[in-house]
Amino acid sequence: MSVSQPSKAQQLATHGVRALRDRLRTLAAAGDVHRVEMIYRLLEQGWWEAANPDEHPYVPLCREPALFDGAVVPRQERVAFLQAWVQAYPDSYHAHLMSGACAHIRARQFRGRGFAKEVSAVQWLAATVAAEHAVVHFCEAMRCNPRAAMVYLHMYELSARFTEPGWLVALFAGRSDPDARPEGTEEEWQEAVGTHLMPSGLMPLDDVPAALPPGLPLRAEHDAKDGRLYWVQQATRARPDWLEILTTYAFYRTPRWSGGSHEEIEQFAHGPLCAGLGEPARNAVRWVGAHDYFSAFHEWTLPPPGAESQLRRWQAEFQPWLTMPLPPAQRRSVLELWAHFHGYSLDQPAKAVEIYAQAFAQTPAQIAFESDSWNGHDFLYQCLLHRLAGPPELMRTLFEQAVANNDYAGLLGWAAVAYRFGMWGVAADPARAEVILAACAVRTAEELYGLQTDTLETLLWESGYHEQALYLARGLAERDCATSCACLYNLLREREPDEEPVLSAAVVPFYKPHPHRNQQEAMRWLQRGAELGAPNAEYSFAHQMTVQPAYDLRRPEHYERCKELFFSAARKGLGMGGVRGARVMIAHGGHDEQLDAVNKVLRPYALDDELDAYDRACAMYDLAKAYRDGSSVPQSQHVAKAWITRARELAPDDHWIIKLHAELHGGGSLLGSLRNALRHNRLAPEHYPPGMHD
Repeated sequence: MSVSQPSKAQQLATHGVRALRDRLRTLAAAGDVHRVEMIYRLLEQGWWEAANPDEHPYVPLCREPALFDGAVVPRQERVAFLQAWVQAYPDSYHAHLMSGACAHIRARQFRGRGFAKEVSAVQWLAATVAAEHAVVHFCEAMRCNPRAAMVYLHMYELSARFTEPGWLVALFAGRSDPDARPEGTEEEWQEAVGTHLMPSGLMPLDDVPAALPPGLPLRAEHDAKDGRLYWVQQATRARPDWLEILTTYAFYRTPRWSGGSHEEIEQFAHGPLCAGLGEPARNAVRWVGAHDYFSAFHEWTLPPPGAESQLRRWQAEFQPWLTMPLPPAQRRSVLELWAHFHGYSLDQPAKAVEIYAQAFAQTPAQIAFESDSWNGHDFLYQCLLHRLAGPPELMRTLFEQAVANNDYAGLLGWAAVAYRFGMWGVAADPARAEVILAACAVRTAEELYGLQTDTLETLLWESGYHEQALYLARGLAERDCATSCACLYNLLREREPDEEPVLSAAVVPFYKPHPHRNQQEAMRWLQRGAELGAPNAEYSFAHQMTVQPAYDLRRPEHYERCKELFFSAARKGLGMGGVRGARVMIAHGGHDEQLDAVNKVLRPYALDDELDAYDRACAMYDLAKAYRDGSSVPQSQHVAKAWITRARELAPDDHWIIKLHAELHGGGSLLGSLRNALRHNRLAPEHYPPGMHD
């Protein structure tokens, strides 16, 4: 190794994560696998030489999708570059590492961010196949490098989020079982392949490794079933006192992730793997558990305003963290949660924004928050809904970094508004605003999580920034951002007084929406949003079809479109779309469709415990009406009573459910009581809610 290489590696690291990421993306776009390989080799060399590995750019450039902007680069091009890299350097640690990292990211995307019970069997199957691809690449990477620290980090995260492939577990037990592969029904395989795997270039593997990478030890007997700690041990053997792997382990041992405990994290922070840490680093590990505890203090969030005993207890337990020695990133996290507590729990928005500014100052090179930042979103809420702002220099840096990062549509949208109108510490620059808005539109199409642009548009509107909200919403809608089309409808449509938002005192003088209302423009954007597939627009436009005389649902083309829009919205997560679609089928469909509405839509909705309680209650309400009237089901007052009783349990305050409950239980007119008496017949158990036949 030449003398000049270490200094070159150290010099490369001074460019920072953002500059290096942009350089790598430029090289990847040009297909320059040779220079990409060289940069990663130098970065790894510099990381091993660094006194503080957690401040080196190597780790984030190996963990995040550093090589590609997923909103711009098609998946086929990403796959082609990675394959070319592996072909050019078959023994390259980083070619296999980054191929595995990209497959790992796809596995996480297939699974989604919902709770495990919300993930479908098809999603799990696709995620498992993608994770298997990642593991195969990681095994190749370990073959190429005996100190595969970054692979160990990835393997720990993968084993924490998914289960390790059965064939890998068998290899660690000293045997081979190549048939221990992902399992699913034929229908699940077809959907997983067609919807997820084939478009991503991640088809099920034909072959899997028959042996462990050289030098990788077998697992101890107590690690045979749960190999997660094994990967942490390998990582800390390769790189002792590596805070990244230690805090990552602690994160996945929180109660919400794995059924672990905060006490377990405390013990880990004082255990053998953390023995070499200084006090700030050990506190960083402890803070992972503490953050989970404090942020989920009351029903998975902070104590509510007015809950005095909880507020006092939370504050007393939290305050010691304000003076504990911590690294800058964890110090920022502590202050952010302290600010969030002031804004939400104590209703002190100005104090919250002041503390947020102190928090962001802890990491001046990374002020801009990411799309999954709960506290960052609260900062935005406090600034807009109370018409506040941080210091001008901080706000300018926030927007400049957001634009440079180009990875979060919500922040890009806020930055576009700031530059267009010269607000929040930046000078007006309409031309730059348009460039940012175009980037925001590209990012919006791919962004599924975080504070999305339609939420930002609504926040601006409800904060009295009407022109700013319309600038952002129209600019994105004109670029065919479906959610902004749907949002424009809500901003511009005529509303009843009780539909207006509750305003803070700071906003009241500025909230003057009426000059901007335009029902005709609202309907035009609603129709466009429905055409583009925004679920809220599909639902709202279908509703308009049920009430507007221009849409006669007796005409087949109107009926079919209305029904399909409702069910399309339901498939995208708006459960009430299914209920409303069933109502349209009962009111305007033929006999067979009416039967399907009851038996294939309303009844399954009503019985699905994983659906929203109110959506289920509405399905039960419609079933009660169907049995009351004998619409496509036998007429039975007894069954109708059972369904409306269960609906009332799920939605006790709903006006229409209360009204029908009173009617069916004898609270209506004399005529209604006589009618009820004539139809009080029992039916077979399958007509009733579970447990209510008797």
